[in-house]
Amino acid sequence: MDWERHIPITVELLGGNKWVKLFDVTFKDREKNITYTMVVTNPSVVVLPWRKVNEQIEVMLLKVFRQAAGVCWEAINEGIKPEESSATAVYRGIAEEGGFPLSSVQGIEFIGYGFSEKDRLLEKDPVVGEKLEPKRKRIFLARINSIAELGCLKLDPEENIEILWFSLKNAFKTVTGEGMRSGFSANLAYLLSLLKIREMRGDI
Repeated sequence: MDWERHIPITVELLGGNKWVKLFDVTFKDREKNITYTMVVTNPSVVVLPWRKVNEQIEVMLLKVFRQAAGVCWEAINEGIKPEESSATAVYRGIAEEGGFPLSSVQGIEFIGYGFSEKDRLLEKDPVVGEKLEPKRKRIFLARINSIAELGCLKLDPEENIEILWFSLKNAFKTVTGEGMRSGFSANLAYLLSLLKIREMRGDI
């Protein structure tokens, strides 16, 4: 269903907390009403750290466990806290997930809005008579100093497994090998393609 084109006729809050809320949202679909359970979560960012070493582009990837997709390689995915901006969430993710001191970040670049990993995710509470706002990923590139080392991570064994630098070629093989099983992989593949195009043009 194209959520942005359907207008709720009833909305019922089922429950939630400061991080997530569940709603039953009813739409009129032709001659009948259909109700879907929809989830409101905080906006989030996808960040791909990259660096240039000996004229070669390298990117940092995290090996993580996702309940829906299993073990896969991803860029940094970070929720935006209510009191912070997208840029602040980017820098926090770089520090927490990559373990980099902020002094090693040469710059961040907002690329645009990417894919959400699941259907029926919203950024704002649904309101009767108003269009829904599907959750969108804010995607960024972050250039890291070429001599910066990966920080000492306290990995969560139930989520984060490993962190490595990859060449662009090996990163493509790794991500496409995951079968593009989620919006996470689609966003990462887009960022890798963008870096490759810029490298071929000599822009970086």
